Amino acid sequence: MSLSLPQLNADLSTLTVSGFSAGAFTATQLQVAFSDRFQGAGIMAGGAYWVYASSMETGEMPNDISVQTLTDKADDLAIAGKIADTANLKDKPIYLSSMSKDLTVDPKLVQKNQ
Repeated sequence: MSLSLPQLNADLSTLTVSGFSAGAFTATQLQVAFSDRFQGAGIMAGGAYWVYASSMETGEMPNDISVQTLTDKADDLAIAGKIADTANLKDKPIYLSSMSKDLTVDPKLVQKNQ
């Protein structure tokens, strides 16, 4: 038996995404990949776009990765039509926060992305 969710009549023009820790990584991926749908994001104790995917390849969190590398990766995916145009991110509110003693995501990486 399946249940249907109620119709919420949400205003999709005000849709944002937020997450903490692993949820923040997911929120980041959603904000960048679907920047045509999300109007902003709250990223708390999470990493930058594509960082999680690259950590799966190496087994380590690349805290020293350059912002330009991440930007180039997102732009390449957008050009290939795999994610929304990164130009959609311009002027959208994105709140980034990290913990000073975070052992997984170096706060310096978060600061670089601000």
